[in-house]
Amino acid sequence: MTWMLAYCSAMPSQSLRVFHDDAGCRLQVRIAIPDGACRHWPHVIWIPGGGWSRMGLKGMDRLLWLTEHGVAVCGIEYRTVRVAPYPALVRDVGAGLRFLDLHGHDLGLDRCRRIVTGDSAGGHLAALVALTGDDDRFRDERWAAGSIRVQGCAPVMGPSDLNGMTAAGREPLTDLVGGDPTRDAQAQAIALEASPVRHVHPDAPPFVIIHGRQDILVTVEHAQRLYEALSRHGVDRRLVTLPGIRHDSEQTYAHPQARAAILDLARRTLAVRPGSI
Repeated sequence: MTWMLAYCSAMPSQSLRVFHDDAGCRLQVRIAIPDGACRHWPHVIWIPGGGWSRMGLKGMDRLLWLTEHGVAVCGIEYRTVRVAPYPALVRDVGAGLRFLDLHGHDLGLDRCRRIVTGDSAGGHLAALVALTGDDDRFRDERWAAGSIRVQGCAPVMGPSDLNGMTAAGREPLTDLVGGDPTRDAQAQAIALEASPVRHVHPDAPPFVIIHGRQDILVTVEHAQRLYEALSRHGVDRRLVTLPGIRHDSEQTYAHPQARAAILDLARRTLAVRPGSI
């Protein structure tokens, strides 16, 4: 028997849940559940991009087509570098993942079937949390319990080697690492630690790396370096480079090859169990 994801034609039901709220910060997850009889859906978790300095959950709309295939979609907010320096935003994403791990069952999600994606800075954060898992460096007191672990990762046009950014890409990077890594030794060290290529290991989840070939802000070499690092460690991986596509989230997510690759990863890693629909 081949297990497949359900197909749903109705619009998803959506909700917002707060996973962190204090005097200076309120962070939410946005959840879109397919219309269907399944009580606990496999899901794709989306991390917003925006140069680590702009963040909003509206971009999650680009992935709502997945609900038609029986996959829920969740978006996680995080503090930007203009509010809190690295590694705060990584910890925020981790806190959101732990919240979904702990409360997903009540929200209609299957905590054991989830993959993470994101575009640009969100692609960087998605790869980083997928590779570091429950690393204590990115754990904080808000959600000490729960797990970050995911069953797959699909970074979209994300930086993978922060010390290898072009001049155009280094401008937003300076806020993340506290300076220009080509001139400042401390910034270079932070960029090294924050680079997904530095955290690849043999037990990493399957990856599908998606990147536009004409991207000049985050060049396609970032996708190739991450792919090569995954290859050296024997990790299940696929590289999808899109001809004619620049650093454009709208065009990249809408590209048929990108959609097919994300759906293929979901089907391979989030197979529906018998009786779950």
